[in-house]
Amino acid sequence: MNDVIRITANDLENAEPLNSPKPVKVVSRDGRSCPMCGTVAAASVRQCPGCGEAFAREPVAAEKEGYDPRQRVRDQEAVPFVKGVSVTLFVVSVLAVLAPLVLVLGLGLVTLYHRSLKIAGAAFHTLAYAAVVISVVYSILGSIYLLS
Repeated sequence: MNDVIRITANDLENAEPLNSPKPVKVVSRDGRSCPMCGTVAAASVRQCPGCGEAFAREPVAAEKEGYDPRQRVRDQEAVPFVKGVSVTLFVVSVLAVLAPLVLVLGLGLVTLYHRSLKIAGAAFHTLAYAAVVISVVYSILGSIYLLS
């Protein structure tokens, strides 16, 4: 694999069709790489020419953090589950008897699915945290009642 031709994003804009049997590896120094399909585009492009995915304003922030693009897809697939569980936990958190259980489940939801909660929106994010707070209050009140 020593016969690889390396080109940059600037070369892509001015390049003519390549009629070489050698494989082409694109090195992106001045451009950005699509997190979904891997297509390299110029830095000024706001949407991937290959798959149509919109680029973030910071082109390399996700790559620097080591964020796997496939994780974003998994987070988006978990959104319906997170929405249902957030609403359910909030409704059940009103029952003081179940407060310790809701507290444990709510903390698990908030810590394990924090990215999916952000994608789900502020309302569901607030419901999940409100369920945890209500459960903490009821758990404390229940403990005080039982100890006195």
